[in-house]
Amino acid sequence: FPTVTIEAKILEKTVLATEVSGIKEQIISKQNGLIVKNDNEHIHKELKNILDDTNILNTLKANNGIEAIIDNEEKYKQIINLVKS
Repeated sequence: FPTVTIEAKILEKTVLATEVSGIKEQIISKQNGLIVKNDNEHIHKELKNILDDTNILNTLKANNGIEAIIDNEEKYKQIINLVKS
């Protein structure tokens, strides 16, 4: 379970992650980060896209931060309470 992605999101950093175990539970690609294939070509392409398009960068940053993570936790608690009732 990659914890560095959670730390980066809390600090409102842009997350570019490769396809590893547990990453899809933390990142919704193109919403709060980017998930790419684990090869140089795909990593380079997405890094270039982020640097060239400030809209992508701003969207990813806006969907991160401690508020977004806390908000998600509250949503998960509400779902759990619904299932239990």
